[in-house]
Amino acid sequence: MKKVKYIIDQKESEFNKKQLFENVTKTFGNKASVQGGYIEVEKNDENKIVEFLTHSGLKYKKAA
Repeated sequence: MKKVKYIIDQKESEFNKKQLFENVTKTFGNKASVQGGYIEVEKNDENKIVEFLTHSGLKYKKAA
């Protein structure tokens, strides 16, 4: 299954990023991979993660 990666802006606070990553892990379980400053999910979960990221208020971008 193809995966998509979203990078959280490095200027965001570590606390906010940590909270986001914890929430993503709780919500998506092993469907999401959280490493460093990015989140990776399967292509079919892309809409859900975009909605989640947008709601978080943190700046992010899709990795090339």
